[in-house]
Amino acid sequence: MSPTDRLPAPGGPTTEPPFIDEHARLIEASAEEVWRALTAHLAASDKLPVRAYVGFVGADSRRAVGEFPRLGGTLPGFAVTAVEPLRALTLSGEHRFSRYTLTFLLERRDAATLLRARSHAAFPGLHGRAYRAAVIGSRAHRVLMRAMLRSVARRARAGSPTVKAERDHPMW
Repeated sequence: MSPTDRLPAPGGPTTEPPFIDEHARLIEASAEEVWRALTAHLAASDKLPVRAYVGFVGADSRRAVGEFPRLGGTLPGFAVTAVEPLRALTLSGEHRFSRYTLTFLLERRDAATLLRARSHAAFPGLHGRAYRAAVIGSRAHRVLMRAMLRSVARRARAGSPTVKAERDHPMW
């Protein structure tokens, strides 16, 4: 398998849904630490409340199956549809109200890494429009995405050699 393999979005066309938004965070850690933190954060989503939610909305993927973040592996609500370790990870899914992709892009910047999370989604029909209003219009998606990026940043910095050295040798 090539590191840039791609699978079609589950149950749907291979075209990407419409762009929703992009969030970014510059993290003072290596791309390796950010990748490790990102994949650990995402893998931790296979918990009962998340599985219950994706079951309620009728997501195609309801639990983690296969190896994550390998191509074809799944998490609740998502399947890995593209992966280029240390550079990009695309998760795709669909349920009764939406078809969506979430792409994470890592870009090395000197001693830091820029992590971007780009969302695309289609919300077909009346129920889809109502779901979009509840998730996007309420700003819940924005709040959750920013919280996720903050959490990944904390994990990545906690694992970086600089932060470990500072913890081992505090200034006070």
